Amino acid sequence: MLLLSIMKISRKWILLAITIVILAILFLSVDFPSAVDAIRKAEWRYLAIATAISFVFPFLCAIRWNVIVLQLGVHLGLWESFKIIMAAWPMGAVTPAKSGDLVKLLFLKNVLPYSKTTGVILAERLMDVIALCCYAVIWGLIYQFETAATLAGLMLIGVLVFLLLAASPLVQKIPVKWRTLVLNLFEATKKMVLQIKSFVLILAITFLNWFCTFLQIWLCYQAFHVDVPFFYIMAALPIAIFIGLLPITLSGMGTRDSAVIFLFREFAPYEVNLAVGILYSIFGYWLLSLLGIPFMRAAFGGSIGGIKGEDLKQRVFEPQPDVES
Repeated sequence: MLLLSIMKISRKWILLAITIVILAILFLSVDFPSAVDAIRKAEWRYLAIATAISFVFPFLCAIRWNVIVLQLGVHLGLWESFKIIMAAWPMGAVTPAKSGDLVKLLFLKNVLPYSKTTGVILAERLMDVIALCCYAVIWGLIYQFETAATLAGLMLIGVLVFLLLAASPLVQKIPVKWRTLVLNLFEATKKMVLQIKSFVLILAITFLNWFCTFLQIWLCYQAFHVDVPFFYIMAALPIAIFIGLLPITLSGMGTRDSAVIFLFREFAPYEVNLAVGILYSIFGYWLLSLLGIPFMRAAFGGSIGGIKGEDLKQRVFEPQPDVES
């Protein structure tokens, strides 16, 4: 147990070190006079609108979370969903898919086993992948990102096959030892797929969520007086986002920025692309993480839903439990 804790701490420090090194390399390549000039001439009204769009994300995520959980018969409500989404944001930014999702697990522990809540999180992730892959395939082919579009297409096919398998009777053939766990993990996905209206609604919310992200990036480039075709952003940004998901740096910082610099090099100078990459991290992660701190403190204090503060602290800072309830 002690070794596991040491390994978890070491991994965080390694990710932090890699993030700092990559960002240092990126910043050392900046022509600072050009960067200062670009910032000085920026149209702040565009950046203000882009900032405002950030506040849409947690509401869309809360609506989606509430609809998915509703498939399992749990009437959480939009406000409770919003609170847990905001509470998870700060920890999710520092430890992606770890502590942030753990808050969600504990939030529903009195009404659902951990495995079923994990299934809700899985359903969320799958819908994000579907939306991003669709954008990458459709617009990637138009803008001749053949390799990326092909990989995204294969990923999309894989996810769709998984959805069909999760909703099919084949899951009943899983060995008895694992059947209960797997059925619980797949239940949210299965019910989401079988309820076509709910599936379409969840998918539409997800597409809208990512569309707002693309709009943010377009506004950022407009702020720096760079005209990037909106549809090109829809083709290129999913590639950068998938690269940022690689578990190399904290929240994809550095890797995603490098991808943005490379993919948009024909439209904007290095300094502008780096600035836009950083703004993406600020808008999508750090701004909402700061706003989520009061909600996170409320969770640790035991004042959100059925979460007990001591239970949360113990499970965040000690080895995590098995997904079974």
